[in-house]
Amino acid sequence: MRFQHLFVCALLLLAACSPDGCSSGADLGAPTLVHPATGWDVTDIALTFRWMRPFEIDGDSYETSHSFQVQVATDSSFDEPTLDHVQPGPLAVYEDDGSLFDLWTQISWMPPQLLEPGEYHWRVRVADAPDLPWSETASFTINADHSHAPLVRSVSPDNPIFSFDMFFGSGTEELIEQLPAIHASFPDSIRDHVALAIQNEVIGLNPETDDGFDGTLTQFLEPLAEAGVPVLVKSGGPDKDFQGFADLAELEHIFQTQENVLGILAGETFWDFIDSTDSQTIYEQQVLWYKRSFKLAAKYGRLVVFGNGNDEYFGWDRFLGEEDDLPREWMKPEEIQAVSANLILCPKNNIPFGLYAAESIIEGAWLAGMVDNWGIWSEGWGWGSIGYDRLFGPQLVGEAENPDFSSMPYNFWPQMKLGALARGATVYHFGGESSVVEWGEYDPATGTFDVDDETLLASTAFWDMTGQELPELRRYVIPFLEGVVAHKLIPSREEILQATKVAVLPGSVHHELNALDYGPYAPLMRATVGIDDYVSIADLGPEDGEDYYELTPNSCRRELLHNNGRYGLIPVLPYPVSSIEGGEHIELVDLSELSDLAAVSARVDPLYPEISTGDAWVSKVGDRIYINNSHENSDIAQDFSVTLPGDLGTLSGTALPHSYVIAKRTGDQLWILANVDTKGAYTDDRITRLQLITSTEPTVTSASTEVIEAWDPSSTTLSLELGHETGAVDLTIEL
Repeated sequence: MRFQHLFVCALLLLAACSPDGCSSGADLGAPTLVHPATGWDVTDIALTFRWMRPFEIDGDSYETSHSFQVQVATDSSFDEPTLDHVQPGPLAVYEDDGSLFDLWTQISWMPPQLLEPGEYHWRVRVADAPDLPWSETASFTINADHSHAPLVRSVSPDNPIFSFDMFFGSGTEELIEQLPAIHASFPDSIRDHVALAIQNEVIGLNPETDDGFDGTLTQFLEPLAEAGVPVLVKSGGPDKDFQGFADLAELEHIFQTQENVLGILAGETFWDFIDSTDSQTIYEQQVLWYKRSFKLAAKYGRLVVFGNGNDEYFGWDRFLGEEDDLPREWMKPEEIQAVSANLILCPKNNIPFGLYAAESIIEGAWLAGMVDNWGIWSEGWGWGSIGYDRLFGPQLVGEAENPDFSSMPYNFWPQMKLGALARGATVYHFGGESSVVEWGEYDPATGTFDVDDETLLASTAFWDMTGQELPELRRYVIPFLEGVVAHKLIPSREEILQATKVAVLPGSVHHELNALDYGPYAPLMRATVGIDDYVSIADLGPEDGEDYYELTPNSCRRELLHNNGRYGLIPVLPYPVSSIEGGEHIELVDLSELSDLAAVSARVDPLYPEISTGDAWVSKVGDRIYINNSHENSDIAQDFSVTLPGDLGTLSGTALPHSYVIAKRTGDQLWILANVDTKGAYTDDRITRLQLITSTEPTVTSASTEVIEAWDPSSTTLSLELGHETGAVDLTIEL
């Protein structure tokens, strides 16, 4: 993303500060309270305070205040305040970005202690100098009601959620009015399953010199509330000063007044702190916010979609288990289970570090009953930062700070979700690069994406920065979503339990699982999910250099697609869980027994017979078959052959680069959905070719005109050619 477009106004403001720096704020007057507003009833765990920071623009000088005194009292005279706190702006904390944060118009504070129920009053004043005027006073009440409400939106294999990150950043505020129309444009069959993730954007810059939204998050969301558009409020990290998180008091007010808001979408908080400052205080604030937000969501029957990868600050195996040597505080297993109906855990694959382990560990937590549902959070960032260049050219250098998303195949979006689909995930989030990639406009006449003076041949986004829909949404994503819903492609927990033969017990020992290595999970992941050309930190030689991050594009962190579907995911149970309800047939194996590839194969291969032949990824669960080309970065076709459910025959064919095939048997019918990408410099003709060997001549029905069929009675083989000039092809075969 070209962040200079987002922050250009900020840079102008930086230049506007006086040569001696911004003012101390001593003569700027009193702050204006934002929330809690008078009359609000606030749950103790949701108490946060937000106020408008005084500022003044005089010619080319921008002046603002820096620190504030907040008082909270049970008496309106504030003679004996219950809380008396000095809150600095972020400038005092972060040196590199302090000049930008100094332009924020709003400041917030979340007190760490909980207040007793009752009536309170609060006020704030600038603390840059003594005896400055107080703001007006607002009065509110505190309650300690931590009850749980039924979900406002149930989630299940028959009722999944597909969510999309929508526009954020300076200049996109007017697009909020277009979002109801964008949501309404989804087909009727899936519209109720689509939610829009809206970034918390209330900090803003100076409204007199910036086109940012001058108002609260509540006001920002009102057009969506009026239209009844399902919304997830996106907050949390990465690289986010804690004051930029959604305020819990306002979030509670939104839950109380906007029924269309399904909950929170948050994640990638702990991998880095802004300015790369590893601050224990900041971390503790973030953890406290998450703990309280989870409880708040449960009180109002809202969902929390929480996504993260494995990294140096957050490892799923440690943070879902109860270990005494946790490097940092997170949540106890009982705290997670207390909100099991509300919490959707998601491996987040824009941090491909340890992705496979994250999936297995989250699936283990789900099967163990810690949460009722799990999901997958896919983004294009991983593609851009990895530097795939075998198929798409050397211009993709894989710079983590300046990634190139534009060559990512559009069909890669559903491909990244197939592994989780085959393992019962019920929430599918399309992350940032599905709508926010480049600050530009799509030209339908040329099929290009114009950004300033540069013309991109493609993008990963499905909307441009004017809100215009790109045709790829209907070519690649909508057919996939329609298929998931209409043909019930998500297996149930019971089906996944039946397909699972082995689960892993990690034990109580702290495992070194970090951003750059699978550690003790490497043999398990290599032998079951499959990792091409795995390179471990421990195996590096002098010739490899010191920068493991920049190793060849198929070292372990580079994998985004599963290579082997025979085993599904081998669940890793959170310590100290040692059993799975309904999974008495599942063999439990300690991780220490899986120390090398031979040991893994010896334990799991006898329990998982081969389900297919060929080198494509094939997964088979119940009456469903999922087929994927497992290469992210190569123009290499793969083949497959798999027995149909119910022994109705054999399906075989070729999986082209960046293609998938899904099949579902219902009675004597076989439904098939196939799609291939047309974006890259592929050397094949982009036609899906399938062969179905069955006992009698079948009947093929399809709305597509790009289906060619031929029946050979001598071999009882139906041959199919599916063209993709117009996108996905689905058909029904009567057997």
